[in-house]
Amino acid sequence: MRLAWDTGSTYSLIQKTVVDARGLRLHDERYATERIALGRYNFGPHKMVALDLPGASDVDGVIGANFFARHRVCFDYSTWAVSIR
Repeated sequence: MRLAWDTGSTYSLIQKTVVDARGLRLHDERYATERIALGRYNFGPHKMVALDLPGASDVDGVIGANFFARHRVCFDYSTWAVSIR
């Protein structure tokens, strides 16, 4: 999936069309992922609100503040590396 990062977004979002196309189950209008994984790193379960994001057809969703409240993203500009803790 292609997910944008938005620290200003109160909650993580997933396109409703992605939920429908992949047959994902909704729980109280939210989709609870089994896990968020980037490469070999598993960050555990994560809740996302399913809704339409008009004008954002190039992404499947947005990682918002509910992810960043538990994880820190570090940019090392000297080595062009990004790490998440």
